[in-house]
Amino acid sequence: MLGIGSTELALIFFVLLIFLGPKDLAKVAKTFGDFMGKLNSAYLKFRRELNMKLLETEDVKPLDQIDNVKLKLEQKLSKFEKKDD
Repeated sequence: MLGIGSTELALIFFVLLIFLGPKDLAKVAKTFGDFMGKLNSAYLKFRRELNMKLLETEDVKPLDQIDNVKLKLEQKLSKFEKKDD
């Protein structure tokens, strides 16, 4: 998830807890969760519609092949990022 480990997430949580306090942190977390849920829903709707359009045309690769290319690119990118560290 964005290259953030559990220790970084814990540190971010504690810093936010100190600056916002428990009440405001709960509100921020709920708002962020709602936003991420809406974003995920919009992504799934877009993907579903795109998949239907792709199935209508025979010249375009299915989304599974596109996902495979995306996965390969992400793997190469992560190897590249590890070399920079």
